[in-house]
Amino acid sequence: MTKSISLNLISGRTIQQGVAIESGKEKDSYRTACGIIEMDSSDLKALGAWKNTNVKVTSEYGSVVVKAV
Repeated sequence: MTKSISLNLISGRTIQQGVAIESGKEKDSYRTACGIIEMDSSDLKALGAWKNTNVKVTSEYGSVVVKAV
């Protein structure tokens, strides 16, 4: 059974994401920089997930699978 938790999702852009988008969204550097969610270790534990594993993030606008870091 998959666990789920509720979080406040705060979007933003890191410097690495800004640099990567300049090379194009189809590039690996963009997917590596942007395909992540930064989570507190206590939230990861509550979710039953570990760093560098994939998690599904769902909001009222849709879902995406990203790497938890």
